[in-house]
Amino acid sequence: MKKSLFIYMFAAALAGGMITSCSNNEDPDVEVCPIEKTTFTDFSGLTLTYSGQPMLGKQVEFAPDATDATKAVITLSGAPLNLSRENAPVPTTAGVIPGEKTTVINVNLAINNDEVSFEGVDEKNGRKISYKGNVSKGGMTLDLTVEMPQNEYAGTTWNLIAPEKNPILIKWEADDFPFADGSWDIQNALNLIIGMTQIEGQTIPQMLCGILGEVSFLPDGNIQAKYKNSLADADWSTSPLNIATYTVTSDNELVLYINPAQIIAMNGGAEGSSNIIMTVFGMIPSLQSMLTDGIPLGVSKDENGVMSVYLEEEVLLPILQTVKPLLENEDTINMIMEMIKKSAGDMADLAEAFLRPILVAFPNIIDTTEDMEIGIKLEQAAE
Repeated sequence: MKKSLFIYMFAAALAGGMITSCSNNEDPDVEVCPIEKTTFTDFSGLTLTYSGQPMLGKQVEFAPDATDATKAVITLSGAPLNLSRENAPVPTTAGVIPGEKTTVINVNLAINNDEVSFEGVDEKNGRKISYKGNVSKGGMTLDLTVEMPQNEYAGTTWNLIAPEKNPILIKWEADDFPFADGSWDIQNALNLIIGMTQIEGQTIPQMLCGILGEVSFLPDGNIQAKYKNSLADADWSTSPLNIATYTVTSDNELVLYINPAQIIAMNGGAEGSSNIIMTVFGMIPSLQSMLTDGIPLGVSKDENGVMSVYLEEEVLLPILQTVKPLLENEDTINMIMEMIKKSAGDMADLAEAFLRPILVAFPNIIDTTEDMEIGIKLEQAAE
């Protein structure tokens, strides 16, 4: 009897376990999201467009809701930039939406076999994102249309002021340096050199005005420019979208975000441009943080409405500090001067007389810098 009771109890327990096990199987009538949590990049199936144009160098994480197959969270952010330098930190590029390192959007899913789709609008902090996406195990397509918060620059277009007015802004307060039988200051020295130096019969301001046309601040946060690759070009080209974007601070100053992946693509994926970008950001640590956080730009307007947009001391000095050790080496200075004189032609002796004293004094100029603004001067284009 005891043996029969034991067998009965064992059989009942086994049956109960089987019933419990079956109840844990997926209910065929319950919809399940076919896509697992996945991060998509340019190299793993992401096709991202912003204002109808490709946007590279970003990543989007898709995370389905564990309790509701019709819901998910997508997280937009910048993709890490591989600097191709041993032991170099891998900085993350700026986010998809200007001024947002990450953008989190809750989406409602429509499931179609092994794919999901979603669309909707996300509004936050004065900006509006209209989105439409499709996700499969092989990739994600995401289209974004963005309206950034109202600001005084959005929808405006600017031109460089005329060459004779000097569209290049240089303000630099530092100790004077020995020159000839007296001394000179770096601000006046650079302004004189810029105004006097000619390349192919053009001064530097003339060349700048000849290759950089209109600069437009678009409502979606893009900055777009008209440009020429050379002075010989007959027509202006328009820069693609998503190369440079901006936000405006509470003080109406600008923050610029650049997209290295888009710049490389603009140059046809050329290895040279890629190497230059990787080297610059790899060598100058302060620039790496600006890939994510953006580059702060000072802005001021004079009584005539001329707007100056410039880099300030906090951005420029760390870069100059990186260059400084090179200019403490006499061999480096000699090499630079030989390169300059070779391209200066008949003005080689003048270049020697003007530039060598500046290069020799440059480390001390950097050390004694108290204030610095370097940028361009713009006037609003006529409507």
